[in-house]
Amino acid sequence: MAENAERTLQDMIPEMKGMEKIGLFTVEETRKIMKKRREFEYKLRRKTKEKKDFMSYIEYEKSVLDLVKLRRNKSKCVGLRKEIDVCIVRRIHKLYELACSRFPGSLEVWREHIDFCQKRKERAAVEMIFSHLMRLHSHNEDLWVLWAKHEMHDNLSPANARQLLQRALRSNPESKKLYKELFCMELQYADKLRKRQEVLNVAELQAQSTILKGELSLVVYKNAVEKFANDVEFCLSFVDLCQPFDFTLWIVDYIYKDVEERFEGDEVAMAAVAQRPLPATSASDVGSKVLATAMKETCENFENALRKLPTERMWELYLNSCVEMAKIAKSSKLANWACDQFLKVFLRAVEDEKVTENMVLSWADVLLKTGQVRLGLEIIPLLTNKFKRSLNVWIWQLKLQMLCNVDANVILSTFQDALKNFDKKKEYLSLWKIVTDWCIVSCPDKIADLLEEGTNCGQRAARVFVKESYLDWACHHFDIKSVRKLFKRLSVAPVSLNLFYKYINFELSQFHPKIEKVRFAYESAILEFGSSDIDIWMKYLDMEMKHPLGDPAAVRILYNKAKRTLREPLVDAFIEQSVRYNMATISS
Repeated sequence: MAENAERTLQDMIPEMKGMEKIGLFTVEETRKIMKKRREFEYKLRRKTKEKKDFMSYIEYEKSVLDLVKLRRNKSKCVGLRKEIDVCIVRRIHKLYELACSRFPGSLEVWREHIDFCQKRKERAAVEMIFSHLMRLHSHNEDLWVLWAKHEMHDNLSPANARQLLQRALRSNPESKKLYKELFCMELQYADKLRKRQEVLNVAELQAQSTILKGELSLVVYKNAVEKFANDVEFCLSFVDLCQPFDFTLWIVDYIYKDVEERFEGDEVAMAAVAQRPLPATSASDVGSKVLATAMKETCENFENALRKLPTERMWELYLNSCVEMAKIAKSSKLANWACDQFLKVFLRAVEDEKVTENMVLSWADVLLKTGQVRLGLEIIPLLTNKFKRSLNVWIWQLKLQMLCNVDANVILSTFQDALKNFDKKKEYLSLWKIVTDWCIVSCPDKIADLLEEGTNCGQRAARVFVKESYLDWACHHFDIKSVRKLFKRLSVAPVSLNLFYKYINFELSQFHPKIEKVRFAYESAILEFGSSDIDIWMKYLDMEMKHPLGDPAAVRILYNKAKRTLREPLVDAFIEQSVRYNMATISS
């Protein structure tokens, strides 16, 4: 092992002497470089080799190469490039090859080697690396795409890129991404030829009219949809790929017509066709009048679709389209029109009993954005009756009532109705949070009764939250004796550590705190969390050591008790924290 390492280092001596000879590095600097390389060489010859050692060596050699370039530019020295620069580059390549051979499954190493070659414009090396890589990872579609893009953009060879993607599809026939990449690549190739024809007016390109029109990409689309005949979303995704090109309108027409025929009676297909008049992006290049016309035409298309297929899904897609129209609207007038259209369509869906939970949530959001929350008060009870088990719908009913300043008794009644529809297994903590926060601010005379009721609710997380809120509220409104009585009652499981901390902080903030009450709270917390939480022990010890009423003599007892109580994996961490807090003398 040592002999091989030293032999390799001996081969580097001419390189080092060359650096000193032309003044790139001093003697001391070359010694440091050799010392560092010796460390790396010996690491690479261990029995158990690690990838990080290879990568660290490579990064070091890259930094040396960069420094050589920097000093050459500064000193205008161009001599001995073959003896210095080329040797370093060869060494980097060799290290990458060794790393790839040792860790063939690490794509990170392969990708870094490819990036290194591409930056140096070593195209032949890139080809060789990809050839080796794809023998091992022929089912990695991302690597095939990377290789094809290299051929397309770096080597300027669309034919090779096409062949690579076709090979990739033979290895990965179920890859949608490869079909889309091949489709896009054919469009890019056609676009380049068209631009070349415009600039140079090359007559021979007329013979390639099929390619110029983008017909090869259409062939790819046909093959793709035959492979995935039942995937409407996949078929429609080709439309987005056509948008950057100005010659693909006929292809888009074909795709929409094909989708309409292939997926007759499918809601997603019908919605896509209905939305076609809308601009593909943010409509920044479309005038308000044109956009208004497109939005009205879209609504008419959806109305026709609803007459053919009046399903819940179709109504939902119509409403989603209205939301999108509001987003792309260039003026507040158009945005308001789209929101009004949404509300009208939603009311019709409610009348036809074709409402989904997602539609309700979108409707509530539109009401908030348009400031028309009062319009929802009459309808929302019908919706909560339909979606009794939907937590989100109940929350929206409560929010609408709160925003409209509905009578407190009505809101609390709605809250009680909501709770009846959820059992212990259903998480309804968010209901308690929203009502508790509202009641504290808007209805303080009822908050005590509400929180008292919450301490007995069936869901554990909600009960813990209510107990914390109750104690926090009591600390601001009750005297210390009442708070102590309340804490004693609330400190029965289920509880949270935060509940104990709130009470302890409140007790210690009194002008004349009762330290025995604080100790009682810490002991109660330790019974619940002492085996799994280090922080409670550290706070307890800190209080005894630093508080004027604390008992430093009890610290040793607490420390030993903590070591006995904590689970085995936490004991070492506790001892380490104790040392950090200047408690090392406790164990002596």
